[in-house]
Amino acid sequence: MSHANACLTPAGRLRLAEAMTAAAKLAAGAQRAEDEQPEQPRQTEQPRRERHEKSVVEQVVGSSAFKQFVRSAGREIVRGIFGAARRRR
Repeated sequence: MSHANACLTPAGRLRLAEAMTAAAKLAAGAQRAEDEQPEQPRQTEQPRRERHEKSVVEQVVGSSAFKQFVRSAGREIVRGIFGAARRRR
């Protein structure tokens, strides 16, 4: 017996069993109704999308090196604005 069932009263277990039985019957009925429907041919109104090849710019912008460069440049710009720029020797 699972922990969840151990916490239920006998009346609670009965209600739970009835609810589970009803849910199983409902699911079985829905599956039967789905099986009885004639199979309809798939509609191909929209053509499949072709795989989009990335342009050189998209490849560069998506690269981790470019992202790191943008982070560093942004950090230096913000430091410059707020006066916390690194002092160069």
